[in-house]
Amino acid sequence: MKKRASSRDVDRSALAGVRVLVGRARHQAGGLSSELRKLGATVLEIPFIEIRKPRSFRPLDSALKNLAEYDWLILTSVNGVEAMWERLAKLRLRKTNFKHLRVAAIGPATKKAIEKRGVNVDVVPKEYVAESVVRSLRRRVKRKRVLLVRAKVARDVIPKELRKAGAHLDVAEAYETVAPKSSRVRLRKALKNPQRRPHVVTFTSSSTVRNFVALLGKWRPARGDLQLASIGPVTSATLREMGLAVDIEAKKYTIPGLIEAIVGKTGFQIPGAAIRANLRMQGLLKGTEIPKSLTPKLKRILEAGFVQRGECILLAAEVNRSFGGESMDAIGYECFVNHIHVSSFPQAWLYAHSLVKELSRSRLGKCAVIASFDGRDATVRFHKIRSGQSCMAKDLEGYQEEAIAVLHSS
Repeated sequence: MKKRASSRDVDRSALAGVRVLVGRARHQAGGLSSELRKLGATVLEIPFIEIRKPRSFRPLDSALKNLAEYDWLILTSVNGVEAMWERLAKLRLRKTNFKHLRVAAIGPATKKAIEKRGVNVDVVPKEYVAESVVRSLRRRVKRKRVLLVRAKVARDVIPKELRKAGAHLDVAEAYETVAPKSSRVRLRKALKNPQRRPHVVTFTSSSTVRNFVALLGKWRPARGDLQLASIGPVTSATLREMGLAVDIEAKKYTIPGLIEAIVGKTGFQIPGAAIRANLRMQGLLKGTEIPKSLTPKLKRILEAGFVQRGECILLAAEVNRSFGGESMDAIGYECFVNHIHVSSFPQAWLYAHSLVKELSRSRLGKCAVIASFDGRDATVRFHKIRSGQSCMAKDLEGYQEEAIAVLHSS
C-alpha cells in the first residue's frame, strides 16, 4: 500500500509564494502557522475566534464534583480539555476521580491533550466529527450516565442522538467563542490590500466560519484567486450555509490533513526526480557566494519589465526577438521563449530571486520561475500558470540531470 504523504514529507518549497491567512485563536495559531512556514508559505495571523470563560461555571463545577455518578466523559476539543482541567484544579479534584470513567475524544489533538494529563482515552472515532462519535458510542451508552463537556455554542448531534440511543446525558459548557473586535479592521485591510491579500483563508471549525462572516459584516471581498480551505465536512457545510464557497477540504479532519489539502490544491506537485534535482541545487548553493547586485545587463533586462501578449508574459527587453514557443496546455501552463542563459551561476540565482519579486509586483498573476544549472551554464525561465492546474511536473522531469530550483510569484 502506498504510504500517504504527511505535511512533513512534502517538499519544503511546496507553498513558496503562497500567502495563507490563519484564523485560529491566538494561542492555538502557532502549530498551523509553523507548519505552513516550513513549507515556504507566507503566513498572516488574524484570529477569528477568542476563547472566553462561560458566564457561569456552575453546571460544569456541579458535574465535576459528581464525576462518580457518570460512566462516560466526552470531550470534543483541546479548548474543552484545558478549560475542564482549570476547573478541576480550582475545585482541587484529582485525576483519581477519572479512574472509573471511560473517556471519548474527538480527534488526535484532543486525545493527546487528555493523555498529557495522565488520563487514558478509550474511544477516538475514525472521523473527527460528531456523527462519528455517535456511531462509535451508540451501542455502548444505553442506560449509562454520560457527561459531554463542550463549547457554549455547538451542534446538538451528540446529545440528541445519544439520548435516542438510551443514554442519560448531561451537557456542561466549559468555554465560549466570540469574534475578536480587534480583528475586524485588520481582516478587511488584509483582504483589500493587493500586496497582503491572502491566496488561502483557513477555517478549522464552524465557529471560525461564523465569526469570519461576522467580522466582515455586510462587506464581502472580491473572489479573485482567494481560496477558502476547510478542515472537514462540518466546517464546509457551515461555509456553504453562510453563502461561501469551499475551494479546499481536508480528507483527514486534522491540522496536518488541512495542510496536505492546501499543498495539493495550491502547491507545486513536483515528481521524485525533480525533488532529487532540487536537492542537487541545494548542495550547489551551500558552497556558493551570492553577489549583492546584478550585472548591468541583467539589471536592464529586469528593469524593462514585462509585456503581456494574450495569456503570455514576456520579458519586454527581449520581446522583439524572443516571441513564440511551444504551448503545453495539457499540463496547465504555456512555455514560451522567455528565458535567459547566464554563464555565472551566482548571477543567475540572484536574477531568479529578483525576477520573482518583480513578477509579484507586476500583478500579472501566478508565475513560476525555474533556475537550472547543467555544470556549465545557468538558465532562468518563467511560465505563466493557469489556476487549478498541475504546475510543470513534466517540464521539471526534463531537468533530471541538472540542479534545479523552483520559485513562484503570486
